[in-house]
Amino acid sequence: MERAFSAPVEIEPDEVEEVYSRARTEKWEEDWLEVFYPDQVKPKLRALPYLWAVFPKGVYPALSGKAAIKAYEAQVAPGYVVLPDNFKLAVLSNAKPENAQASEYYVFPENMAWIMAFTHEDYYGENAGPYFAKNKDYDKLNQKNRLKVKKKAEVEEAKRQGWL
Repeated sequence: MERAFSAPVEIEPDEVEEVYSRARTEKWEEDWLEVFYPDQVKPKLRALPYLWAVFPKGVYPALSGKAAIKAYEAQVAPGYVVLPDNFKLAVLSNAKPENAQASEYYVFPENMAWIMAFTHEDYYGENAGPYFAKNKDYDKLNQKNRLKVKKKAEVEEAKRQGWL
């Protein structure tokens, strides 16, 4: 059955740089599964009600609750993909999202160095969400993100100074 996608997910702050197509939104989901779902779980995908279900079950290591929020707040990226789990289109944001109009949504940089999963069960208990997980190649990918953020800031400063 083909999924019916509607409008893009709405986020706060509203700094949407790009609204992804249905095909790209589905590709983001496939990419997400490839990175954060271990091979032994992939055959059981349909049994899990939400993508984030791998985290509380301990299948993929993740922080939860306040520790997850703290880890998320410490991250920087040149852009943030917001992938909703409610048949809305994914978006790319210039600013780190603080909220989205979806009961389940995932925030991550384009290189998937890390993921923040916000769930409908957030704050119901220490292991109920939200969840923050790192890619197995986090250190290398996060370094690339930090360099891109630094370069972006340098270009913006050069423009402000009139050098570009």
